[in-house]
Amino acid sequence: MRIAMLGWEFPPFISGGLGVHCFELTKALAAKGHSIDFFMPVSGKVLVSPHPNIRLIETSPSVLRPYLIFNKKGKLANYGEGLIRAVEVYNEQAAMMVGEEHKEIPYDVIHCHDWLTAPGGSRVRRLILRPLVQTFHSCEFDRTSSPWD
Repeated sequence: MRIAMLGWEFPPFISGGLGVHCFELTKALAAKGHSIDFFMPVSGKVLVSPHPNIRLIETSPSVLRPYLIFNKKGKLANYGEGLIRAVEVYNEQAAMMVGEEHKEIPYDVIHCHDWLTAPGGSRVRRLILRPLVQTFHSCEFDRTSSPWD
């Protein structure tokens, strides 16, 4: 099976469980013989695939990171005004790139991780007419280390 996977993070860019999950999932799928193209924002780090069946494809550059420290009193809450636009650009670019890659060798399924990639996954599904799997990793506001009141 050939899988187009959209995710915001992958080692060495990792800010929590999302990156760990994407790493372990792609590695396990690749070990079973599946081919995965993992589309992520430009990380600014050297990317090394953990398996020959996994291609790490960087899309749009972004200096923003989605999961910064944010406490209940709002301190350190500055994501910058560009976070949502950066997510939009990533989704637009990833969808376009998946569509182009699909023309070369068709994908069997699209898999997206978290809210950050949902719009891109939906766009790709309409573009290439393949099943879409969406995994949402948390519904806790901003990944804080303790539950919100």
